Amino acid sequence: MYATESVKTLKTYQPPEIMTGKKASKTTPATCTAEGSKEYTCSVCGQTKSEAIEKIAHNIVTVVDSQPTCGAAGKQHQECSVCHGEITALGDLPATGKHTWGDYVRKADPTAATEGLEERTCSVCGSKETRAIAKLTPFVKVSSTSFPMKKSQSVKLPVTLEKGDSIKSAVSSNKKKLTVSVKGNVVTLKAAKKATKGTVKVTITTTCGATQTVTVKLQGSTVQAKKITGISKKLTLKVKKKATLKPVVTPISYQNKITYKSSKTKVATVSKKGVITAKKAGKTTITVTCGKVKVKCTVTVKK
Repeated sequence: MYATESVKTLKTYQPPEIMTGKKASKTTPATCTAEGSKEYTCSVCGQTKSEAIEKIAHNIVTVVDSQPTCGAAGKQHQECSVCHGEITALGDLPATGKHTWGDYVRKADPTAATEGLEERTCSVCGSKETRAIAKLTPFVKVSSTSFPMKKSQSVKLPVTLEKGDSIKSAVSSNKKKLTVSVKGNVVTLKAAKKATKGTVKVTITTTCGATQTVTVKLQGSTVQAKKITGISKKLTLKVKKKATLKPVVTPISYQNKITYKSSKTKVATVSKKGVITAKKAGKTTITVTCGKVKVKCTVTVKK
């Protein structure tokens, strides 16, 4: 009887280290920084046992700290995406070299003598880039390239040049009949006392290489006005207001006197210098005369 009971007891006993009926009752996952664990419970006696789970490998990724720009390298490193440890510095990301340029801004205007300059700036790195602006094409302009002159007459010929240019010389083809002098941008022509006929050419040359030839026809008689321009046919003024007439007479060498006359001085007067003064409401005609040439301007005065 005792032997039988002893055998029966041995069959039901389960040592903890064997735990043949064990099952996991709790699991703690492993990470890249810490081991995990599994806990087992014996199905027979209820005793528990733990087993370690090895750490898992780090998940290494590349992180860009700063993007490269046109003028500066970018920064990058490697780290674990889970624990953000295991940091390893990497080489710089090369600069792109591609600037974000703004519009060109003019820094210096070109002239006939010098190039201009314009500059643009990168909005990212502040780098600057310049480029030249081509020189302006030199030229010589005069109000008339051909006109008559009376013996002993002197004519001032205004000359228009490109910016930065200047008159280098003005040469007469016949200095005995016509002499030339230069002051600033004005060429003065002087006919000789005995120069009553013939044609003289004057060549104007600038420092930048532009040229212009003027032809002068000499004569013994007075140079008569041929045409008057620059006068409006109609003009409106308020009482007490003023306006100045600026007639342009052709040829430039005319020797006649310019005169002005108002048909109704009570409405508006005009001075010897062509200044119109409105007096009272109404209409008047201003006549501009130079030699045998006349032009008229109708002036309406309003209150």
